[in-house]
Amino acid sequence: MVKKVFVVNIKQDEIQTEVFKDDIRQATNGLYNLEFVDSTSWWVSVVGGNVTVQSKQGRVDLSKSCLFVRSRVDDSPFVGLLSHLCKLQGVLCTDAANQYHSSFTDKSYAIPRLAQYGLPVPDSIIISNTAFQKNFSAVIEQLTFPCVVKTSGSRGDNVQLMQNEEELMRFQLELIAVKDPASLLTIQEFIENSYDVRALYFGQKCLGVMRRTRLRDADFVNNASKGAKVESDILSDAESVLCKQAQAVSYLDLCGVDFIRTPAGIKFLEINKSPQVDAIRGVVPEISVGAGLVRFIQDNSANSKS
Repeated sequence: MVKKVFVVNIKQDEIQTEVFKDDIRQATNGLYNLEFVDSTSWWVSVVGGNVTVQSKQGRVDLSKSCLFVRSRVDDSPFVGLLSHLCKLQGVLCTDAANQYHSSFTDKSYAIPRLAQYGLPVPDSIIISNTAFQKNFSAVIEQLTFPCVVKTSGSRGDNVQLMQNEEELMRFQLELIAVKDPASLLTIQEFIENSYDVRALYFGQKCLGVMRRTRLRDADFVNNASKGAKVESDILSDAESVLCKQAQAVSYLDLCGVDFIRTPAGIKFLEINKSPQVDAIRGVVPEISVGAGLVRFIQDNSANSKS
């Protein structure tokens, strides 16, 4: 039963804003507790596999609530993530279109989605550039150092290791000049490793697996495009089960499932929506994305109207 309504992003000129708020107050007439919220006051936290929405005041309790979310261009990626999480957590939310934002397959969406389905991921914070500026002190309190900061990019670009609060503060000041304040960034715990693993999938079939080992201790990314040593690898039975689950909830057919091995088991770093095949074909030459496509068409054509 809904007891509270979060009215998110009622931001217009002052007169129109008050008219809108008064309309909602009068119509609900005490039926629900109302809270008017600016989405840039919130961020998503993933700690120990638990996905929550946070603010400066602490955890936002979405249970027994409804989110009335107005789509707003300058914060639409986070609004989309928020709406998507509401769907996964069974929270009533308006405007289903928000659940499938253009950022839907980006790493910023993948991490909380994987955690929501019970798959292992690093502790993370997902926040917009604007919200990061507004809530920097509160976010800092939730971090341990060193931490990894990921912004929009591919092939290991725009991934930085922050050793301490001072480095992150300098990074925060650099973000002020970013042209897209609504863009999401992901801040993750740093898990010591010397290599990572990518399993290339087309649907539920693994096409091949490669291990990427960085060559210099000074680096911390293992991307082949950054000069990492690439060799073939094999998934254990347990890893194969988890990777298939990760691919299934990614909403992607062709994808790279990236993870690291830890003493406690694997942790997924991201689901790569546009994996390059040149590096993996160098060590697993029999890989064929085309064969995966043919299999996909044959397996699904019976259900297609074309």
